[in-house]
Amino acid sequence: MNGNGFFVVQTPEGLRYTRNGNFTLTSDGKIVNSKGHVLLGVGGEIKLPDIARLKDVEIKVNKNGEIYAGDKFVGKIKVVWFNDLTKLKKTSSTYFSTDEGAGEIELTDGFEIYQGFLEESNVDAVEELVRMIEASKIYESGYKAVQHQDETLSKANELGKL
Repeated sequence: MNGNGFFVVQTPEGLRYTRNGNFTLTSDGKIVNSKGHVLLGVGGEIKLPDIARLKDVEIKVNKNGEIYAGDKFVGKIKVVWFNDLTKLKKTSSTYFSTDEGAGEIELTDGFEIYQGFLEESNVDAVEELVRMIEASKIYESGYKAVQHQDETLSKANELGKL
């Protein structure tokens, strides 16, 4: 998903909100994530018709979140945003729940869904590790310089007392 918005999934604990768009199709036509939780559409649970489970029928999701099995419209993915993001609580590595007053808003625009792509972190872990090592070396070098300066001043004070 590009832009604002969260997917809505049904879990045993209730509705949860996620940016993780890694969904698959079950044998009974439901769209689920890796934990088996069902993706919700604008009208509730999305279930693809039997024809959509045939191998020769292409399942497509357009940028607005509309799902098609061949030429047949199946449903639209529910995408929400919140008036107060501080009311979101992280409940797992990819899930959020809400407090009262979060102000859920069902979005109709301001996002784009891209089928076949996954959102990844915008941080390169290796690059950040190299930067951290460089910063550590610079800090250590500065610390040694201050320590050396302190020793020099201590010796100068001792010589001044003689």
